[in-house]
Amino acid sequence: MSATYSDNWAAASDKGATTNISPCDGCTRNTRIDYIFSSYSAWFLSVQSAEIIDTLDGNGYMASDHRPVVVTYNVQ
Repeated sequence: MSATYSDNWAAASDKGATTNISPCDGCTRNTRIDYIFSSYSAWFLSVQSAEIIDTLDGNGYMASDHRPVVVTYNVQ
């Protein structure tokens, strides 16, 4: 997998461009289980940032058992 695709959270983390609410780097639950990959052949994409979104409501409930992962790209 890593020979063909880039782990976009790791790419953003290398740039210091991540936002995460968990003490675990990139965790969307208790460990890192959700990923966004892009093909190395997609030369026109560059990762700008990555973020884990907190979905807790005012009562402490989450919309899902996973937190969303959002990656922002620059398209050239």
